[in-house]
Amino acid sequence: MHLLKDLSQELKNSLNHITLNSGRMFSEEFLTDAGIRCRARKYNYDQKYQDYHGSWVTWPMESYMFAKGLRRQGFIKLAEQIEARITNAINICGVNYEFFVVDQNGKVLLNLKKLIKFGAKPV
Repeated sequence: MHLLKDLSQELKNSLNHITLNSGRMFSEEFLTDAGIRCRARKYNYDQKYQDYHGSWVTWPMESYMFAKGLRRQGFIKLAEQIEARITNAINICGVNYEFFVVDQNGKVLLNLKKLIKFGAKPV
């Protein structure tokens, strides 16, 4: 009897954890038109440069892994939202880049002049 009660509590804790993290993923801090940011938007200026794992970047593979986990947990509509955003970024850019640069509003940046304005250094 106690085993089922403990299992039930563990399941509730797991669902609370999933719900909390899903809520964070879909907040303005992480969600962009291209997927999920690598770092929360509020940490934008912690670096003196725009690093490729920072708040200016989404990686399709990482966003897909979030979608895959949501799908596995039964959050199909949320997973589809992330997958649609990845597809959206590919359609906007015309190519599936390894990562996409996004502005602080979550919009995909394509224009080199815009990228330079936000601190990117052309190579």
